[in-house]
Amino acid sequence: MKLFLCLAAFVAAFTTQSDAATFRLIAVNCSLSDVFYEPSSGGKAVPLTIRKSPTKDYPNPTTPSLEIFRLIPPPPNSPPGTKPTKEIVASAKLGENESSLVILTQSGGDSFASFVVPDDAQTHPIGTLRVVNLSKHRIAVALDEDIVDLGGRTSKLMPIGTGKKVFKLRLAHNGAGDWDVFKNQSILFYPEVRSFAFIYDAPGSPNPEMKFRSERPPGFWTKPNPNL
Repeated sequence: MKLFLCLAAFVAAFTTQSDAATFRLIAVNCSLSDVFYEPSSGGKAVPLTIRKSPTKDYPNPTTPSLEIFRLIPPPPNSPPGTKPTKEIVASAKLGENESSLVILTQSGGDSFASFVVPDDAQTHPIGTLRVVNLSKHRIAVALDEDIVDLGGRTSKLMPIGTGKKVFKLRLAHNGAGDWDVFKNQSILFYPEVRSFAFIYDAPGSPNPEMKFRSERPPGFWTKPNPNL
């Protein structure tokens, strides 16, 4: 009986852990270091370094939203034991019981805007491209003959298949009622990957910029592909 109870507890714990919702972070036009988040309210602050490649998985916080903050040391003349103060630089509402990718863009100074997309194999499977329009522009995306129209700060999935193939990718934005093509390039998709296209506003430029990224399962290539 004891063995059965121990086995049942192990299975329950494993199931809870494996099914736990997680999040990753990526910075599109910036990078963040010396920032933290709390898995639970008042819990130990976990350090984060956020760059242009996704972070590892972190457990979703138990609080209603994810808050990314800096710890500002107290002034030198503060009483002994004075704790650092939190300075929130970004926040995001995560989906309940689902894993998420939190995309950050610099919105000015030390403030960052966030956009959240589902991050699992069911909502973003292998063989698809997730186009994320982080800009304020209405964007048309053409992948060969497949075209989608995205409003500002929206995202859509586009099929790319699971074979090695070159697609012609064209982007246009609707500035003053006329579509203006600002990106026209060929992109090679490899088998067994899922991909992202991040479109974002570039300071000082009338046209948005785009960053493209693909992910593959571990061990798909024995050496990292420099094109991904």
